[in-house]
Amino acid sequence: MQWLKQSTAVTLKIGPFLDASDGDTAETALTISQADVRLAKNGGAFAQKNDATACTHDENGWYGCPLNTTDTGTLGRLQLAVHESGALAVWHECMVLPANVYDALVAGSDQLEVDATLIEGADASDQVNAACDTALADYDGPTKAEMDSGFAGLNDVSAAEVNAQCDTALADYDAPTKAEMDSGFAGLNDLSAAQVNAECDTALADYDAATKAEMDAAFAALNDLSAAEVNAQCDTAIADASLATAAALATVDGNVDAILADTGTDGVIVAELKASALADLFDTDSGTTYGAAVAGSLVKETADNAGGSALTLAEIADAVWDEAAAGHTDAGKAGRQLWTDVDAILADTGSDGVAVAAASKTGYKLAPDGFDSITTTAPSGVASNFREMVVQLWRRFFQKATMTSTQLKTYADDGSTPVTTQTISDDGTTQTQGAAS
Repeated sequence: MQWLKQSTAVTLKIGPFLDASDGDTAETALTISQADVRLAKNGGAFAQKNDATACTHDENGWYGCPLNTTDTGTLGRLQLAVHESGALAVWHECMVLPANVYDALVAGSDQLEVDATLIEGADASDQVNAACDTALADYDGPTKAEMDSGFAGLNDVSAAEVNAQCDTALADYDAPTKAEMDSGFAGLNDLSAAQVNAECDTALADYDAATKAEMDAAFAALNDLSAAEVNAQCDTAIADASLATAAALATVDGNVDAILADTGTDGVIVAELKASALADLFDTDSGTTYGAAVAGSLVKETADNAGGSALTLAEIADAVWDEAAAGHTDAGKAGRQLWTDVDAILADTGSDGVAVAAASKTGYKLAPDGFDSITTTAPSGVASNFREMVVQLWRRFFQKATMTSTQLKTYADDGSTPVTTQTISDDGTTQTQGAAS
């Protein structure tokens, strides 16, 4: 919208006038007469402009349109419209302003009428001064005495009140635990400054610090143990340690002396092996001499061969197993019991050892629940024995199995782990199922 000064002649630039057929080509040779320029003043009916001068082309379809003081004599909106044959319609809207307003806003040669004289009247200074006096008279500010009294009250807090407030603040302070701090520090690299500040505020708010009174009470209790309590605790510790008593130590000393007396002054080194000890070793009469004790024994054989070659393990084994069976006749001895047991086994199983004689099988049959003791644990792959074959055959028909046009799969009890896989093919005549893998 273009601003115009009231009752002032002006030449407006109107356009662009474009060809009606393509809406793009500028019309530069139009004849735009007085009657062709239609004006509507502040919502009134359209009429030709009052200025008789025709419009003249400037450039690119823009024309200069002169308006006289009558055309701009009415304040408010001024609408201009032109529609020439062969060209698109053109219209413009203007605003006609009072001369002083136009000069203040556009020309800069005047001021808007908002000065003190217009506000207060002919004598602006008296009116403004009176208004200020009234405002000051209505304001009831504090006196110096009132201000001194107010400031003095700021220092009336006693030491006890300050201490009480500090105690309250410390009691309300809930410090973070080590776990909370570890968790918080671990995420420091992911936090913004605002988040860190918020977490610190929360941690400080959650910290419940001990008050001075609580700390004094705790430290004071450390010195409350009496000498009697300390002594009692020491006696309890000594009793719990189960230390050897003087009487027990004396008993040990006596036993050591007896061992030294039995073994000689050289302690555990035996100076001489007595014949009675050897006799007891070989389960003979304690009065037997050394020679009688070892006669015919392994010791004797070893002693006899001391001057020649020593007995080997093979020779000792041969000597034991080559002894005639007829020599094992004493009841209750290992040799005799061995022959007795072997004879009993042969009698039960037949002369061929584990081959059971036909007569011994008579009356035996499989119990009704005999097969129930066979484990039904599923094999982890293709069956490798008769038991697994039976189990796998049952699972093929009664547990999960899938068959596509190319594969047959069986599955473990979880229903997802394949156990066996077989290839499937069909050439239209013969269907072939491959071996399991």
